[in-house]
Amino acid sequence: MKFASFGHAGLRIKCQMNNSSDGFKELEFALTLGARENLIYYPYALITRDHDKLSCWATLTDPVKFQVEITRQRKKVKLTWETAGTEEVKIPELGELGYWVYSMGVDFASQFVKRTSLAARLRDLNTVDSLMLEEEPSRLHLVAKLRIDDLAKTIELISLVGRSI
Repeated sequence: MKFASFGHAGLRIKCQMNNSSDGFKELEFALTLGARENLIYYPYALITRDHDKLSCWATLTDPVKFQVEITRQRKKVKLTWETAGTEEVKIPELGELGYWVYSMGVDFASQFVKRTSLAARLRDLNTVDSLMLEEEPSRLHLVAKLRIDDLAKTIELISLVGRSI
């Protein structure tokens, strides 16, 4: 395990897995914390609803068949070389929760959401901003608001996705 400072107030952790039973070769977490030592942070946080942020990159042991991105509706997926060929997948359960789903394989994305019971998990854990499965390199990328009460559920979600691929 390695760790390093990440920005002004943050930490980056990288773990090489000894056992790949959860479907991961490597996990990397970046924690971005609010600048709480600065007094201006507190009134600013009341207005902006500032929060800490968790980003996770998990290199998967098995290959991802199709790129899938599940993102909050306030964030639009921009057309780039990586997203070319990606189309919106209509999954009503996730739409009700405020998520859009984009994928290069519509059937793969639908089956993935059903297999992992993702809608139920995201309903219970409303801190996730985006979850992406990338084909090359085969990895998971998750971005969420960091709340101490939801940390265990967030780690559980990452583990569930790793095992389901």
